[in-house]
Amino acid sequence: MFAPDFNAPKFTVVDLGTKKAGALDVFRKHGKMYFGLDAECRPDVCLGVDLADKYKDDVKKRGYRFRSADVLSEDFDWPSADFYLAFDFLEHLPSKEMSAAVLRTMLERARRGVWLRMPSFEQDGTGEKPLRDLGMRFAWTNWHGHPSHYLVSEAKSVIELVKPDAKVKHKHNKLIHNTHNQDVVPMDAPLDTRKYEPMEHGPKPWHKLDPPLIGQHEIIVQFDGS
Repeated sequence: MFAPDFNAPKFTVVDLGTKKAGALDVFRKHGKMYFGLDAECRPDVCLGVDLADKYKDDVKKRGYRFRSADVLSEDFDWPSADFYLAFDFLEHLPSKEMSAAVLRTMLERARRGVWLRMPSFEQDGTGEKPLRDLGMRFAWTNWHGHPSHYLVSEAKSVIELVKPDAKVKHKHNKLIHNTHNQDVVPMDAPLDTRKYEPMEHGPKPWHKLDPPLIGQHEIIVQFDGS
């Protein structure tokens, strides 16, 4: 399904599910921290890929290249790039199997590294379990747009399989210190609830979360030589 076209254009960085290219902005500002000087690049060698053509003008205004495409299509040519990004993207794919397949191809096509950001779907003590014990959950867990509850362990298994010698950094973002956080909603909040609204969702109890829960995971994969 994901056979690469080795005659495809080459870029420094390709961002999947780019929307308004926020991940490309982050990469150009902070990429050197993880990947060294190889991450320095002009906007015109950065490509944002999104299924929705409506983002084209926003991305091009920033000086980036844009391609409207479905990465799951057999026609997608998987450009060669030093780096691939997927910020809040893998969970939007139809299944965990598709998330794993896309991540595998990112790792195969990137020459220097891959950078992921993933909302937490973990059901252990670092994720939703303490909230569920209190009758609450993360808001994003029940979004229709998140059919793939892709886990950190599943991503790391693919990375280990495809790039066993890569250096992997795992960061914890969006720490949730108490249940009054707007990302925490009652268990029976309607599907696709984005943020907690007291008038709409009713009261919820206050509890300190110690240690804080992890709302977002960041995985930076550096290949040999990065």
